[in-house]
Amino acid sequence: MLEVKFYPGEGLEVNDLFQAYMTAKRYIYQSQRGKEIFDALEDNLTQRTVLHVDPTTDSTFQHQVASTKFDAYWNPIKLFKIKPKGIQSPALGLIHELGHGLQCQTKLAWYEERSTGERYLEIEEDNVTNNETPVAIDKNEPVRIQYRDFIGANWFNGKAFTGMTLHQKVIYSQK
Repeated sequence: MLEVKFYPGEGLEVNDLFQAYMTAKRYIYQSQRGKEIFDALEDNLTQRTVLHVDPTTDSTFQHQVASTKFDAYWNPIKLFKIKPKGIQSPALGLIHELGHGLQCQTKLAWYEERSTGERYLEIEEDNVTNNETPVAIDKNEPVRIQYRDFIGANWFNGKAFTGMTLHQKVIYSQK
């Protein structure tokens, strides 16, 4: 099951965050892989992924060993700079974090064996390759060759983003 919670902040209210989430979901659903990830998480009745939509936090994923509840955190107004160049949309950040939920749902023992130390990169590489990249390609967004091709996350700021609606920000990317 996929449960979604909204946390107001950065001038955004619950309704704004709900609209941002729905915009990202519609955008991601246009990709076959994105649809598969959402459908698998929503249809699972034995495991629960809680998505925390919060414009004041970083996008990340957390789980407790031997648990059937997982927490994904998504910031709908943070862009992701990647190497060699490009900016992935906040929506791609969402599918990356939900991809971890799918990893836990489909191969929990594998995930937990790799959840600490240097082996953690195996989890990230698998997620980038099998979940994030297919959606990025379908949506014509920049693609990371490997997980560490991440330069940083930035807030929308500067003149280039003045006047952009929340809807536009959630799906904004640049190659």
